[in-house]
Amino acid sequence: MDNSRSEAFRCRSSARVFKPLYAADVGNGMPVMREIEGHRILIPGTFVSISSNLSIWEKFRSTEIHKRRKPIEELASKLNPIIESFIKYFHKFWEAGMKDVWNQLNQQLLKCLKWEKGMNKYASVPWLLKRYRDNPALFAHWRLVQP
Repeated sequence: MDNSRSEAFRCRSSARVFKPLYAADVGNGMPVMREIEGHRILIPGTFVSISSNLSIWEKFRSTEIHKRRKPIEELASKLNPIIESFIKYFHKFWEAGMKDVWNQLNQQLLKCLKWEKGMNKYASVPWLLKRYRDNPALFAHWRLVQP
């Protein structure tokens, strides 16, 4: 048995004993143990609030990704600064909290392909996967989730 996964710890300001939580347990507001710069700290388990999530999607909606009739490389150059800013802000402590947002963004990219290239759902997925294999750094969020 891996002792590091079952190790309990005590928070200084509380008499309560916490067990570390993992991706399956996070999202319910429970505290999570993280090691940052060599120090183990207890941080909140919910990192992206609903209002933050909505504001992220409002930003992507305002760019009208699916209506742009441009090559995917131009779309990537337009979106990458926005994506990078969200990665820098929301991924400081916990990367998995934004996985749903990046998957939704991949869905919007598929919708863009349907508009631009006239592809159906079954043709656009392999096309996007081929672009991912050719250039995995095309979109900044592709280093976190695959299309």
